[in-house]
Amino acid sequence: MSSTSTNVLSNIFFDSEYYLTEKTKALNASGTQDTVWTNETTAEAITNAGMTPWQHFIKHGAYETNASGEVGIDPGALFSVSDYYNALAAAENISVSAAVAEVRGAGGPIAHYAEQGYQENILPTTVVSDDRAQFSSRLDLFKSFYFDADEYLANKTAALNSIHYQGQEWTPEMTAEAIANAGMTVQQHFMRCGAFEKDANGDIGIDPSQYFDVSRYFSEKSELVGLSVEETANAFKAVHIDPLTHYAKFGVAEQLTVRATSLDPVSVTEDTNVIPRSGNSLIDSVLVREDMWPQLNRIAADDGIVRYHMLTDSEIAANTENQFENMTQLNSNQESAFETGFSVLSKMTGIEFAETDTYEDAHIRIATASLSNNTGLTFYGFGWGNSALTVVLDNSAKTPENVDPTFGKEGFQTVCHELGHALGLEHPFETETEGDGLTHVQLPKSLETTAMTIMSYDRGNTVTNADGEAVAPWCVDGTYYYSPTDILALQYLYGTDGINGEEGIVYDTTVLA
Repeated sequence: MSSTSTNVLSNIFFDSEYYLTEKTKALNASGTQDTVWTNETTAEAITNAGMTPWQHFIKHGAYETNASGEVGIDPGALFSVSDYYNALAAAENISVSAAVAEVRGAGGPIAHYAEQGYQENILPTTVVSDDRAQFSSRLDLFKSFYFDADEYLANKTAALNSIHYQGQEWTPEMTAEAIANAGMTVQQHFMRCGAFEKDANGDIGIDPSQYFDVSRYFSEKSELVGLSVEETANAFKAVHIDPLTHYAKFGVAEQLTVRATSLDPVSVTEDTNVIPRSGNSLIDSVLVREDMWPQLNRIAADDGIVRYHMLTDSEIAANTENQFENMTQLNSNQESAFETGFSVLSKMTGIEFAETDTYEDAHIRIATASLSNNTGLTFYGFGWGNSALTVVLDNSAKTPENVDPTFGKEGFQTVCHELGHALGLEHPFETETEGDGLTHVQLPKSLETTAMTIMSYDRGNTVTNADGEAVAPWCVDGTYYYSPTDILALQYLYGTDGINGEEGIVYDTTVLA
């Protein structure tokens, strides 16, 4: 993937109101002026200087003295700038002032963390607390993750220049000014106008960021409803709903897929299972770290089909090696859940999954068993003939949700989680395995929730849905599904065109022959 997670993390870590409050506290604590500052007067001063609060933070605030006398005014509740400088100085054995200079050169603390600090697990705060990145709705999460004003302005500007609009050469600054003069924010312009306009390539839909391909979303929805792409876009516009909002409110339940616009292939020229790091801190936090974990891109390279097998009771009875307690075949609801899971993953990645009648031919085998401390378990090498990935759902009384884990029910998150492991995803809290030679990235605890990745164990604070059931904040309307980080990581691994296609990780087939 051609760029980093800076934009996503900026949307999550930066809160303008929080920053204005912290900047106001710093001004009043400095005692350099007789004025008593308020958030309003601070905001006005920043505007008069020709900047937004975000621009002020990355140009000035991140390096100014805060109200406590430390370097760095915090951009939001989840990022302590002074803590970050101290951690960076300690990790690199440099002075704090040198750390500040390094961060400034990288474009600010958030950019430095996203681009470099994550590699050394220098976290945005050393404060241990229960603070988490919470989202009031799935739309709230998706706006933070998928919309970036700068990227949208660049895309809109390219569209204007592709048709020589008004006979002039547009810049993002001119585009932003025109949007403001029309009485809209940049995000409102996308939702009301840009999502239905032609982009620079002539496709319908100007993308809100590199992580959301609007034209492909319209295309997938058009196939579902039997309309043309243009008719689908017009239908969205007629009911005043943009693709991003539609995806949050309806598309997830319809198993539609968000696809990134940039999926640069990653070439692998040796026979290895080690997954190359992407350079994107979100993606790398959930990539499998073990160098012996089988990559489906490699082990299914012969014909590009990933085969799975639901183990039967007779097969289990005939093969007692490495069995768990009360190991049995799936019930019909569980089989349906895994079929749906494979269907979902196929749409996200383009992988062709096919069921095989024999476990010897399978890349993924599935059963249930009594697991002492787990709702599910995925592992490699079961001892039955050739080694394969094995997924086991817990069937004990402690996990009643696993009896019927079909789409839309709580147990489906376990199915998604375990299939995520099978496809090469790991927990975002795992630490380094000594001597494995890989870069290990942990998400900071504030982001390590299922809102960011289904590979997390932390579902955050529960809320109550319309049926009075307690669900995690990301599980709006009780739909349990892959989170944005998971989708990005899966598309990094496989692109959207399947095993060893032109996207994702591509093995040189000559070394696998």
